[in-house]
Amino acid sequence: MNSHPHNQNLIVISEAEHCELEKSRRNAEYLAKLEHSMQQFKEGKGVAKTMDELLNMEK
Repeated sequence: MNSHPHNQNLIVISEAEHCELEKSRRNAEYLAKLEHSMQQFKEGKGVAKTMDELLNMEK
């Protein structure tokens, strides 16, 4: 049980530190998406396309 459920302390960090934290967060999200995609691929849930099919989808 959290004894401070609405703790609203203010923390000051530099812009560079903030950017680094945001970059780390985005990287973690991206790696999670890649892991999810890899798991789907391993489960046979992928769709195979030839290069010609991909190029035709572009049009």
